Amino acid sequence: MPKTVFLMLYPITIWLWALLLAGPFTTADRSGGIVADRSEHPVPFVQGDTGFYRELISKLQQRLSAASPEKLCLGFDRTLLQPGETLWFNAWLRNAGDLKPAENSQILYVELLDPRGSVLQRKTVIAREGSAAGEFDFSETLPGGLYKIKAYTNWMQNTGEAFERTITLQKVVLPNLNLKLQFERKAFGPGDVAIARFDAMDLENKPLAGRKLRFEAQIQGAENIRGEAATDANGRAYIRFQLPRELVSTDGLLNIQLEHQGQQEAISRAIPIVLNKIDLQFFPEGGDLVGGLPCRVAFKALNEFGKPADVEGELLDENGARLATFTSFHDGMGIFDFTPRAEGRYAVRLTRPVASAKTYPLPMVQAKGYRLHLSRQDASAAYAEVSATHPGQAFLTATSGDKIVFFKEITVGNTTRSVKIPTENLPAGIVRLTLFDHDRFEQAERLVFVNRDRGLNIEIRPDREQYLPRDKVRLDIRVRDAAGNPVEGAFSLAVADDKLLTFADDKQGHLLAALLLEQDVKGAIEEPNFYFDRDEPDAQQALDYLLMTQGWRRFSWREVLHNQPFAVSYPAEKAELSGKLLRANGKPWAKTAVKLHPEGPVQMTDAEGRFSFKYADLEKYTHIEYNHLYYPVYGYTQNIVLWEPGYVGTGIINQERQASSV
Repeated sequence: MPKTVFLMLYPITIWLWALLLAGPFTTADRSGGIVADRSEHPVPFVQGDTGFYRELISKLQQRLSAASPEKLCLGFDRTLLQPGETLWFNAWLRNAGDLKPAENSQILYVELLDPRGSVLQRKTVIAREGSAAGEFDFSETLPGGLYKIKAYTNWMQNTGEAFERTITLQKVVLPNLNLKLQFERKAFGPGDVAIARFDAMDLENKPLAGRKLRFEAQIQGAENIRGEAATDANGRAYIRFQLPRELVSTDGLLNIQLEHQGQQEAISRAIPIVLNKIDLQFFPEGGDLVGGLPCRVAFKALNEFGKPADVEGELLDENGARLATFTSFHDGMGIFDFTPRAEGRYAVRLTRPVASAKTYPLPMVQAKGYRLHLSRQDASAAYAEVSATHPGQAFLTATSGDKIVFFKEITVGNTTRSVKIPTENLPAGIVRLTLFDHDRFEQAERLVFVNRDRGLNIEIRPDREQYLPRDKVRLDIRVRDAAGNPVEGAFSLAVADDKLLTFADDKQGHLLAALLLEQDVKGAIEEPNFYFDRDEPDAQQALDYLLMTQGWRRFSWREVLHNQPFAVSYPAEKAELSGKLLRANGKPWAKTAVKLHPEGPVQMTDAEGRFSFKYADLEKYTHIEYNHLYYPVYGYTQNIVLWEPGYVGTGIINQERQASSV
């Protein structure tokens, strides 16, 4: 469906990003649009003990009603600013499960933190139908550095949740080219051949082909490695150089220079050098290593600064025999498979980036237990394998958007049972597979991301190819779903200088990554947008490994089934002034005008004397006016009781501020 947007553009070269909110919720990312349509879930598949199924449904609903989890995301026009400029933001406040506008909260707090973490500015914003907007002015006197935006609702403070993004403030001299530099691996050790990918484009995003360039790698602050290369027809060049065999420091910097129109253009990146200081963590699929049951083990390697490190290594038994070798697949994450013995003890030794005698022990092997393995996944279903060391009944469930969409009772034992979980009609996002034993205890869990590529086709057509400064621009925007059907919605569109975006090289999560990934799993995620890039052939597999190494964030089945209370210290806040108007005899005062003062909207009370002003701006109004009386307003509340003059009595009136004539 076509939409028209008018903008005043100052930079001649611009970069456009369209974000679509359609249906209950739809998004588009920079790669062309991916849908997150949280419409009603399909009818759940249920087979087996319906009594346990009903118990799960009932207790999960009780937990969610008490916790009412929320998700929050802010989008910015850019994340690199100069002193004296303004940062604009849009905010989306949603129910965590269905991603519809948040029902619990309507008031949002947004803070600007300086590089030391002190609050510089704090804004209170009203989220109307789950959306809000605002801005922060950065004074010309502010020093450069890394600032933070922190946003939250009062209700979110009960779980410590908050949305945060880093904003870079510095004086910038923009380059005349779009240059990119990225290393092919996240870790290099002594003697390794480091490989970096360099891309050069002009300001019209045309590749600079056949350009000679010079590079210099500075190692440990002194030792320099110099060389030359040339870009290919796509403006790309691969830089290769060997690191010294003796390294005592991780200090390394690669600088590339090339000449363009008589000027030297340059780009630099730190070399990811890793010494023998690797934090290696193991995550058996499903949760445990179980003797006699095949197991897939995911791993994650981090360097001394907590950043991903690509590694290679070997799996050893207690006698030092090599059972398997492995290589990380993406960002230090990967897998290996083996079948542990009940009495076995296992460890891993790394061979790269630094070969070492140090070993990393795997978790203890359990003598009894269960296996939950994701064998494969396609566009219509996920396929799980279930087995156990002992025969019995088990229950496999799948939840999507905090709803149980699959429940099946299974007879388990040494024989592997294959189970098909339909996912074709589920919304894009994480599906949580959980295996319960016959005593209804949670025994294994696996996270699966479904329908990642269910996307939108977005066309943005300007009315002209080029514009002069201060020209008016007309954009025709057409949005269709994967089936080619038109999609209607509301748009958020940002316009920025492409040179500025390239220079900033911001890899923080966009809206899709924030709402469908980062806020559903534990821990920080390095470069979360990568996992939604349909141009990245490794993204889908890497996303699966990520989910094997990150745990579910919002609730555990143990606390659900045991009815653990949800502690509330911070009440939810609605941007609403509501209550009722009563006559002196205590009966409802119907069809009477109630007004926000001064010069605010007017409502007539209903048959029960009720009134409600939603999204009232308390900076504009000081009183509620009725029948020439004025009731002072100091904050949002939904329990106001207003009385007709002449009321004499006790009770609730003593708890309210008395209205007075002015």
